[in-house]
Amino acid sequence: MQSGADLRREGASCREQEDQMRKSSVVHTKKGNDHTVVVNALRVLITEEPNGWFAQGVEVDYFASGETLEDVQRRFVSGLTASIVEHLQRYGDLQRLIKWAPANVRNKLKTGQYSNITPFPVGMNVDDARDAFPFNNLNFLKEERNQAA
Repeated sequence: MQSGADLRREGASCREQEDQMRKSSVVHTKKGNDHTVVVNALRVLITEEPNGWFAQGVEVDYFASGETLEDVQRRFVSGLTASIVEHLQRYGDLQRLIKWAPANVRNKLKTGQYSNITPFPVGMNVDDARDAFPFNNLNFLKEERNQAA
């Protein structure tokens, strides 16, 4: 798995970034009324602003905000989980949910500087129905800002 530093280094090719995107996945299968969802290696860009912390998915266009780094990570996982469950209940699939973030968000990986944050523990207390599928990992990438700016 490439780190944020690998993705931002000069000379990182579009091919390297495309390879990372191929590793990221949300897989949904259904047998009868039983759904199985596996979320793997999704990247989430984390930004600290004066009014709070913000998390934006790259491979999944989902956004959350929070008061602290840990809060925004927890809210992102909880909110994405709730959105997945809601889409499965309402539509029976994830087609309306799973779409790339806008190009300007994806381009931040090329132009911004992000560092990998220790993987967020996703074994959190959410409704039992929401524990039915695993997040293999979410790669939270925190924006590194130049202090002189």
